[in-house]
Amino acid sequence: YRKSKYTLEDDYWCQTPILGYHIVEKWFVLTPDGMLHIFAGFGWDGASGPTIDTKSSMGPSAVHDVFCYLMREGKIDYNKWQDTINEFFRNHCIEKNMPEWRADIWHWGVEFGDAGNPSQGPDPARKIYEAP
Repeated sequence: YRKSKYTLEDDYWCQTPILGYHIVEKWFVLTPDGMLHIFAGFGWDGASGPTIDTKSSMGPSAVHDVFCYLMREGKIDYNKWQDTINEFFRNHCIEKNMPEWRADIWHWGVEFGDAGNPSQGPDPARKIYEAP
């Protein structure tokens, strides 16, 4: 169980450039043609770092969180997709009416933070149980 700052009230659909995967998880599905479907109830914390969440950042930050999870967990190839995912995040922010200069700063932030790097360990939201 993960306590999140935000929870999707409605499903969120997004065409992404991440192709060739068919991943079905509890909170989202990524199809081979790059369509990402995030289900209502998905929780995330908005953008990381010293920033203010705005309407233009909500969908993009949820999508970016999904992809960071997938890269950290090794479900999509970090080395192949990290730059594409971060650039898509920037463009998605602009598409949602974020000023380009701000999207550039956010893009720099996810690049600087090495978002999704598997060396950062597994998703902290994932609870691991051990048998007694």
